[in-house]
Amino acid sequence: MFEPHRDELRCEPEQAARLLRMMTFAGAHPKISEGQPLTAAEIVAALLDGIRVGHEPDRPEFSDVPDAGAEVTC
Repeated sequence: MFEPHRDELRCEPEQAARLLRMMTFAGAHPKISEGQPLTAAEIVAALLDGIRVGHEPDRPEFSDVPDAGAEVTC
């Protein structure tokens, strides 16, 4: 699913698939999601906004957190 879009991703397609599986499982688990499961659209938006090249989502400022401005790679 991700392989044809390899050049649009910040990480390898295998890592993108792993992240999707993990977010889907965690977001749908009632204990982890506190009874408010993520919708498919929320999972896709969160994943794509984090792995697409050239897309910078709005990020909150965390001035009290060490390394908050550090680049995160997937």
